[in-house]
Amino acid sequence: MSRRQLRPYQVEDREKILRVLRQRRHPLYVLPTGGGKTTTFVEVAEIVSGAGWPTLILTHRWELLSQASQTLHRLRLPHGLIYPGRMLAQDDVYVASIDTLASRLDNYAPFLKKIRLVIVDEAHHAVCGKYMRVFDVLDRALRLGVTATPFRADGTGLGLVFDTAVEGPSMSWLTEQAYLVPVDIYAPPLHLDLRSVRISCGDYSTSELERILNNPQVTEPAVQQYARLASGRPGIFFCVSRAHCVHVAEQLTKAGYAAAPVDGKMPEEVRNARLKGLADGTLQALTSCELVSEGTDVPNVEVGVMLRPTKSTGLFQQQGGRFTRPSVGKARGILIDMVGNTLEHGMLDEERAWSLDGGHEHRDVTPVHRCRSCFRVTRVDDRRQHCQDCGEALPARKLAALCTPDDGKVNRRRVIASMSDDQLKTGGYRTLMRLARSVDDLERIARAKNYHRGWVRYQAKEKGLAA
Repeated sequence: MSRRQLRPYQVEDREKILRVLRQRRHPLYVLPTGGGKTTTFVEVAEIVSGAGWPTLILTHRWELLSQASQTLHRLRLPHGLIYPGRMLAQDDVYVASIDTLASRLDNYAPFLKKIRLVIVDEAHHAVCGKYMRVFDVLDRALRLGVTATPFRADGTGLGLVFDTAVEGPSMSWLTEQAYLVPVDIYAPPLHLDLRSVRISCGDYSTSELERILNNPQVTEPAVQQYARLASGRPGIFFCVSRAHCVHVAEQLTKAGYAAAPVDGKMPEEVRNARLKGLADGTLQALTSCELVSEGTDVPNVEVGVMLRPTKSTGLFQQQGGRFTRPSVGKARGILIDMVGNTLEHGMLDEERAWSLDGGHEHRDVTPVHRCRSCFRVTRVDDRRQHCQDCGEALPARKLAALCTPDDGKVNRRRVIASMSDDQLKTGGYRTLMRLARSVDDLERIARAKNYHRGWVRYQAKEKGLAA
């Protein structure tokens, strides 16, 4: 059988997932965008289905369904597809559109009763009503969730669906090991006033954002910054609405760039042709509305321009992660943040605490500097006195630490102390260990997860903490 060579961490993560499934638990697998989640979960599907467990892979976008199907084809693993206009065939593995299943539950109920494992791609959506209705019918199946962002802006915990966290390597580790490329971030100031924008389901109202952002006073500086920092390099502009996409594409075309809008409602053949155009160089830029945030794989894209402010750390990471995938001739990605998302959420590769219990996304992130001359954004580092791009002197801790959604600044050394016992119990192991700063932190983790006292002594020694 011809198959892609797995990376060492993918082999390790696959085995962790299989161990949890053998314990009849429901794991949530977390791996950064570009780390190879699809390859890993398809490997799990092959092994589990080969052991006699009919397996269903659930997706919420055509691009994700196609991506999973292509990976199964590379493994030469027969599978059925369930989406509008497709008849159900007899196979051991299926890739399905959640919308198709949810709208035809009565027809598909006998089939769903036979499924023993359901794999949910982009599993941060799994607590939505249509997924829960399908899970009610899948009453014999274990669940495996897969996501790069295990938290939701509305605070709903994924523990409603999954009960065990399995964490892959962090984005910073994957970058250090050259599995991902680093991303340089620039945040030119626009001085947007978003205080009056209504918040709906944890994020800004898109209709109100469109009123503020869909105008030349925002678009023209964005095009100018693209020309200054990455002129002509393949890029994606993240917009608020379809009308905003069209306007930004027009301004890019007026500036001499080959650009076109894409969105989830346009005909599939048009959308795919434009994505292909960006990949083959026919187009230099796409302007996207709620499309290229999840699942779309265009590795050669080097530049992202953020024109959509968001309260959602998950959306920020999903969009920013589009530029971390390696490709031939691509050494680094560039993120041009016109709307201050980096100042709100921290660096892309920030290691964030999370819990299956949910709660609002943690904003306990390392403070950042923004160079006053070239607008390069970097983590605050007392040892760095000058901008690494232009040499401008950096003000010492000019930007304050970022805030939680509640009421103030967070002392990074107090993150574990601020978490509840339930959050610690269901939190991702690797994330908690990266955030542990003291023996007290280790003891709290040990109590919540019922670890032996010897574990605390060992971890304290490994971290160089006084026991």
